[in-house]
Parts: sequence; C-alpha cells; structure tokens
Amino acid sequence: MGKNCCFLIKRMSEKGKWKEIVQLLNDKKLPNTSFDIFTVVLTYEIARSKNFRKTTIENKNAIGTFLKKLFIDSTWKEIVPMRIAGAAIESAYKIIDALEFYESVWKKQTIPVVKKDIDYAIARWVKSKLRLAELLEKEGKRKGAAKHRAEAENICRSRLGINKDNIQENPEFDINEALLRNVISKVYISEVPKKTQKGILALHQSGWEPQDIAESYDVDLDLVKEIVKEQLQV
Repeated sequence: MGKNCCFLIKRMSEKGKWKEIVQLLNDKKLPNTSFDIFTVVLTYEIARSKNFRKTTIENKNAIGTFLKKLFIDSTWKEIVPMRIAGAAIESAYKIIDALEFYESVWKKQTIPVVKKDIDYAIARWVKSKLRLAELLEKEGKRKGAAKHRAEAENICRSRLGINKDNIQENPEFDINEALLRNVISKVYISEVPKKTQKGILALHQSGWEPQDIAESYDVDLDLVKEIVKEQLQV
C-alpha cells in the first residue's frame, strides 16, 4: 500500500484536493508504514505546491496542525530536510508555528544543521516576524507590530549583517527527487517481512530473474528490484 499511497498523495496534491488529503490524514486505519510515506510525500508537496497556498483557511489549519505536531511538538527525526519542513509550515501560513520552528534551529538548536542552514533559519525567522508585524498592523495593533518589526530588524542586523529587504520573500530549497524516492523506497520495502526479503535475495543470488521471483512470491516486480538493490548495498 505504501507505493500506492505515494502516488495517491502526489496526484491529489496536483489536483488541489486538500480536503480529501486531510480526510486521509485522519484515517485511523492507515498502516504505520503508509503513514510514514504519506508524511514525507505530503510535506514535500505542500512545500512546493502553489495550489496549496490558494486553498481554504480550514484546510490550511488542518494540515498546519498536522505539521506542528510532526515537526514542532515532536522530537526532530529529519524525515525530510529542515528547509522542506519549514517551507511547508510557511506555505500553511502558520506564522507563529514558523517562528517556533525556526527558533528550534538557530536559538534552541534542537534541530541540528550546518552553519549556512542556521543563517537560513534566522533569515526565515526574520521574514516570519515581519509577516507577524504586518498582520498585527492590519488588525490595528500598531504597538505590537512595531515591537515585532524592531526585533526582526535587530536580529537581521546583528546575526546576518544585512538589511531585512534583502531576504527572499519565499523559502529557498531544492526538491531532491532522488532522496525522496530513496525515503519512499525504504518505507515501501519495510512492509515486506524480513523472511520474504531474504528469500527474494537468495533466489536472486541463485540466478533467478526478477520477474520469476516476483511471480514466485506474488509481489510487485519493482518491489523485488528495490529489495535486491537495498540488500546488496548492506
């Protein structure tokens, strides 16, 4: 089911079916391995999807709550790169969550990253602070807006040594499709019992063709190839 879940999430994301994705997210019957794949693929799709930014507040809130639980309230597991997780949170327009997430990188340092990503997290924190100030200003809360803007400008100067206007409006990140496929593949393989994996590898080492192995174990041909590839790398 893991691979099907991957394709399903990608297709639903492309079509902007965020309400349906939220329903799937809340499905208690979703297997753990499929849920892991769901999490990785969904986070990538939210980070890069322009459609998601146009969805309803209700859907953004539902997915934003999921992202908060996953990347802020839980111990960091790096199932996706820090920049991807941050971009997804920003896409949901959860300003307070974005501030808390990036603080975990550069201030609390509970999310370990290299120096350039610390600077990146500070820059995204500054941008989120400025967004918060803008929001408060629209609500007529000028005193609060001025406070947050001053804090953002101070951190920008002292930690980055640049003007706040030089910070990009949107997050910067690379979608590493190879890494994404590798993560999905590992979870996909984990659904197959170890005994079956060893049997598949044994037949491969005996000279069996992948197609014959797939038919013998009644499993997907691509899965056989992935198991052999994975086992040979161990």
